[in-house]
Formats: sequence, structure tokens, C-alpha cells
Amino acid sequence: MRFLRAKRRFGLCLVIGLAIAVDVIAVEPVDEEILLAAITHKFAEFTTWPESVDKQTQLNLCVVGDNPVQQAFASINGAVVEGKTLKLINMSRLTNLEICQILFIDELKPSVLLQVVEQIKDLPVLTMGKGQAFLDGGGMVGFEKKDDKIQMHVDLRPVEKARLKISSLLLKVANVRGGP
Repeated sequence: MRFLRAKRRFGLCLVIGLAIAVDVIAVEPVDEEILLAAITHKFAEFTTWPESVDKQTQLNLCVVGDNPVQQAFASINGAVVEGKTLKLINMSRLTNLEICQILFIDELKPSVLLQVVEQIKDLPVLTMGKGQAFLDGGGMVGFEKKDDKIQMHVDLRPVEKARLKISSLLLKVANVRGGP
């Protein structure tokens, strides 16, 4: 039990370190994608899914994006999160989203994003993407590049609706909306 707590604290320190580092350094396009993949991995470690997902041996990380995004996320394929293996699934079509536990969306038109959110609204799928428009469209975790820095935003309303829980320790390093 102590080992798990120490592991979670180390992971949280890594996330906080990444967040601080992101505030300090300029990010190039390819490096930004690799950083987003690493942060997505850490978000998974600090997210609790309902029991139906918790019993599974793998977490499906579905990625909608172009080649650089998919290549960056390939770096975390096979990583272990709380005893589960992250399995990367590159989504060329926005169908069968129910197989995803994490869905990272690089960029979609607002109307298409609304359709995706509607398709998975009652499913325990952690949605992550870029920009405020992603959050405004119903996404849960948004990354925004501002003045060569990446900021993390979390909207708790869709998180709670999907029966997910994000650690309060992680929420301390994000801009949170929709919470108590």
C-alpha cells in the first residue's frame, strides 16, 4: 500500500514538474505532441474509472489526429497504468468509440466534436484534446498553448457525468471549471 502511495506521489510530482516546465520553456510542435502524450499517460494514472472498467486488464487509448500526433502517442503504447496496459488505437473513423477508455482528439470541427461527445456522453471515456473550443464542445480535459506555454483545463461536469474521478492533487495544477 505504501508503495502505491509513493508511486502516485512520484507520478504527481512528475505531472507538476511537467506543468511547471511547460510554463517555463517554449514548446516546438513535435515536442508539444510528445509532452501531451506524457501528460495524457499521467492523467490516466490519476483518474478512477467505474468498477466495470476497473476490472479490465487494459485501458484503450484512442487517438484521433494526424501522423505526428499518432507517432507521439506511440511512445506511451504498452505503458502500465495502475496494473493495466495502455493500448494505443489510432482512430481513422469516429466509430466504435465505446471501446475507448481514453479518447485524445487532436482537432475536430465543432459540429463533429458535438457528435462525438453525444455518442459517448453516457460512457466512462476520459476525453482529452486541444483548446478551449474542445472544452466548450463538451470535452473533459483541454490543453491550450498560450504564449508558448501549455495550460491544462478540466471541466468537471462531463467528468462526473461519465462517472469518472480525477484526483484532487491533479486538479490543483489545472484550471478547473464546473466544480463545487
